This record gives sequence, structure tokens and C-alpha cells, in this order.
Amino acid sequence: MFKKTPLISICTTISLLFICSSVFAQESVPLKTVTFTVTIEKLDCSGSVGQSIVKFENTPMEGGYYEITGKKIEENNISLSREVPLPPGTYFWNGVPNGGYATSSVSSGTFVIKECSKTKAATQTMTAKKSDTVIPQTDKKSEEIAATTSLPESVTEKEKKATTTSESSGDSQRKTLAVVLALGIVVGVALWKRSGK
Repeated sequence: MFKKTPLISICTTISLLFICSSVFAQESVPLKTVTFTVTIEKLDCSGSVGQSIVKFENTPMEGGYYEITGKKIEENNISLSREVPLPPGTYFWNGVPNGGYATSSVSSGTFVIKECSKTKAATQTMTAKKSDTVIPQTDKKSEEIAATTSLPESVTEKEKKATTTSESSGDSQRKTLAVVLALGIVVGVALWKRSGK
């Protein structure tokens, strides 16, 4: 029994040494590095729904893969590739290194693709009263013509001028008549006095 014990302890020691040496050997092998890059291209609003091409790149390519999640991916059943068009929404990405690789840079994050702008170009509306005259000016020539051409008088302005003219002529006629009457009375009184003498 005493003879077997050293044999067992020797085997156990050798096994432990082998395990330890294999662990140290694995740790001593340096891991390769892999970098993950996500690039979002310009938003394209030409279709009914806007979208951006998103590029998922890792260097070297065999160093890892991407996990991308987001509501729009599930809604649209998007199959992901290294270059995929994605609709507006919020997305989460995670770069996963393959065995023997490690990453020393950012390996996860969030990106947002914005909605297309829904505002249209503002249109200007001009309103005019009946008495106003509106001349549309579309180019330089029409501006020059408008600057050199006097605007026609409106109907109301003509009526005002005519009324003013007729009122002033009526006033002068009344004044003249009053003066003539006054002179007539003076002359009549003077004649009457003379005839009485």
C-alpha cells in the first residue's frame, strides 16, 4: 500500500503540471485585435420612406461579426448584411470578436437615422382690395417697367378728385353771387337816396 502512494502522487503531480503548462501556454499566445466601424451614409428621401445605407465593417473581416437590433429591423424583417439600407429609427449594434481576437476600440453603440423633412417650400399669397392695383413682378424687366410706369388712378381716387373740384367750384360761385348781390344792394340804396333828393 505504501508503494502505490508515491506512484499516485507522481501521476497527480504530472497531470497538474501538464494542465498548468497548457493554461500558461494559452495565456502566453497574444490575441489578435479586431476593430469595428459603423458608417451611416446620407439620408435618401426620394422614395415613399427615407432610408440611409449603413455600412458595418470590421478589420480584419474574419475577426468578428455584428449583432444589430432595433424596432424597425423587426418591423420590416430586414436581413442584415455588411451594407444595408435602413429606414429612420434608433438602432443598437454590438461587435463580437471571434475566438483568438480581442477589440481595443469601441465595440458597441447606438445610431439614429432621422426622418425626412415634411415641410414644403413656403408659398406667398398676395391679397388686394378692389381699389388697389397689383402689378406682379417676376423678373428685372417687369421691375424696371413698374418703376418707370405710373400706376393708373383708382376709381375711388378719381371720384374724390371730381367731388373736391365740384365742391370748390360751387363755393366760388356762391361767393361771387354774394358779392354781386351785395354790390347790387349798395348800388340800389345809393340810387334810391339820389332819387329821393
